[in-house]
Amino acid sequence: MEAFKILRKVCIIARILVLLIPDPLFAQSARYLPNADYNPLKVNVNLVILQRPDGSGNFQDNAADRTFLRNMIDVTNGVYAELTNRNEAYYPGQNLPFLSNAKVEFVPKILFVKDEKGWNNRNDHNFAGVPYLSGWYLDSLDRQIYGSDTLPKAINLYFTTDGQLYEEMVVKGTTTDYDHRVFFKQHAASEIPVVQPGSYLNGKYHSMRCHVANVWLKLWWKRNILHEPDWTMEYEVGESIAHELGHLMGLGHTPDAQKHALMRTKFGGLRDYLTTQEIATMHQLLGGYPSLWQCVQESATYGSPGADWVITGTEIWTEDRRIYANVILKAGASLTITGNILLPPKGFIQIEQGACLWIEERTVRRMNTPEPDAFEGFEKLVRKPQFLSPYLWVGDNWEYAGILHLKGNGKIDEAVIRVVRN
Repeated sequence: MEAFKILRKVCIIARILVLLIPDPLFAQSARYLPNADYNPLKVNVNLVILQRPDGSGNFQDNAADRTFLRNMIDVTNGVYAELTNRNEAYYPGQNLPFLSNAKVEFVPKILFVKDEKGWNNRNDHNFAGVPYLSGWYLDSLDRQIYGSDTLPKAINLYFTTDGQLYEEMVVKGTTTDYDHRVFFKQHAASEIPVVQPGSYLNGKYHSMRCHVANVWLKLWWKRNILHEPDWTMEYEVGESIAHELGHLMGLGHTPDAQKHALMRTKFGGLRDYLTTQEIATMHQLLGGYPSLWQCVQESATYGSPGADWVITGTEIWTEDRRIYANVILKAGASLTITGNILLPPKGFIQIEQGACLWIEERTVRRMNTPEPDAFEGFEKLVRKPQFLSPYLWVGDNWEYAGILHLKGNGKIDEAVIRVVRN
């Protein structure tokens, strides 16, 4: 046990030092950069089609409209998967490589909802159409959809129609002037998440939503007045939605001088460019912002050894976080976790010989496991357990394994720890 005593002293010293350094969890951009061999993170989105009580006034549940909506989201996904190196922005000193694929994929579900007030966006008194987290005209409906037990958590895209112009142009045929008569001429509006480590201004979990106005009405105009093919609108709206989803993943506007940038303020251009830093920001929020990570499918994992979070020094993680890879503590490393951590369904934390893991008052578990029971005691040497578990992967020499410390009601699922001896 002499080796254990020495290792324990090393861990205690590292524990003291870790309290003196800043939290690196949100400070290392490289940790959030996806590589070409990563799986994309699949994010659920609901396309909420708001219709009049008789089913009119918006997209219909037919082959043509479903094809349009599916192709529209294909365009959105294509924006993130086929980026072009425009060299329009760079970050001095970071030497970040260009990434042609942002490794984010949106999985749509179409919901047709009859709502007399909701379908007509003239009932929205916010002139910009931005769906605020409180006071928005679709709040009540959004709470119903967000709170549904039968729907997975998803980003909600609300498709609405200008009721007055619909009546004039579609029903009565008294105007064909879409451009000058339409309310909410822009197609989409959304908020940018407010991230404040240690606190959540609107609660830990809330709805992520976007208002997508007048898409079907303009499509009707193009189909019936201009006689243009649907694909022109599929690209126009698909790129617009890609822009708004960028906002919901934490991206602000970029200057209009970057004429190809997805996040430029002014509409138009190819919108086929994201900086590497913007991609890092998106993945950072997909793991660090609970209201966003809840929309990522439960089975999501980067699925690449290169994605493992390898800890070689001394770190402390204070924030709740969902991780899409394994965590590996190398010899001499010390990791203190004071936030709740979610790992992939088959993910694990690996503690190698001479490494220390501290878990204080929080829980580490897999996405597909229930809350684990607390282990008893303050400190445990990760040695042969008193119970047999098919999920606890261990080395063949327990005495020289790493150390796991559990303080207070710190919890860890036995399925997510393995110990190896070099």
